[in-house]
Amino acid sequence: MPQLPTYTPPAYTAPARDMARESELVQKNAAAPVGKLSNAWMTALTRTQSEPNPYARKEALRQGLAGYGEGLNSVMTGAGKEGRAEYAQEYAPLVEQAKMNFQAQQQAGLAGYSADITRQNMMYEAALKEYLASVSNPYGIRR
Repeated sequence: MPQLPTYTPPAYTAPARDMARESELVQKNAAAPVGKLSNAWMTALTRTQSEPNPYARKEALRQGLAGYGEGLNSVMTGAGKEGRAEYAQEYAPLVEQAKMNFQAQQQAGLAGYSADITRQNMMYEAALKEYLASVSNPYGIRR
């Protein structure tokens, strides 16, 4: 009995994400706002140094540091979103190319499989026709 052909689908391999590039874009987007935030913090720090009351100075520093932390969080969140969005635009064509390569490999594999099935089917039909001819007139007697 002939073996039926088998089809093994190709493996899809997504392109690797370049985390260093993504981080670079996040840092680039964060650089200017973080610089402005740092300058504002330094200005606030300089102003608190002239405060004669140590408790008022301490409270002003605490509030300034809390504001700096909140601002830094906000800046980094925004820069992260922008950096990831920029990287997504760079990454999307790579994914599309990998998808197209996968689909081409899949179509080629399926075409070969279909041809193998057709060839096996033709061989089966020929063998069946031969068998039915021998069974319908096993002794070759004419009627």
